[in-house]
Amino acid sequence: MINAAINLVSLFCCDHRALADWYASVFGFGEIQEVGSPVFVALAAGPVALGFHHADAYDLLGIEVARRVRGTTVHCTFDIGSPQDVDAALSTLNAHDATILKAPFTTYYGARQIVFADPEDNVMRLSSRQDALNMAIAQPARSSDRTEAWTKR
Repeated sequence: MINAAINLVSLFCCDHRALADWYASVFGFGEIQEVGSPVFVALAAGPVALGFHHADAYDLLGIEVARRVRGTTVHCTFDIGSPQDVDAALSTLNAHDATILKAPFTTYYGARQIVFADPEDNVMRLSSRQDALNMAIAQPARSSDRTEAWTKR
């Protein structure tokens, strides 16, 4: 078993700089300049960095066959706090020309969410805090061997 944690989620972009700037403007995420390059920008987005790759990175990573023109192959969910915070965020998304795909709604599991697309048509969600999910992330279930290995890191 590989002992790992996610530290970076990246999007391939037509204009990585513009999309990173859009996310920085909407969410207030700061740029992590130490890891930036002409084809990559990273933003500090809590415990996980949000990365933006220029389309040239497909070639650099040897995954040319995966190249797409635009849009979602995965999506991220941004925890923004209370249900009221989610409702209030709608005006910010609208002010930044996000495409609202599903206006604020309450899920079957009790989270308040908005589904939106960014300027390059990547689908994302804003969500109220999900305590069960946050607790599971903070203290993931592990076998006793894995727990011991984890604590020795």
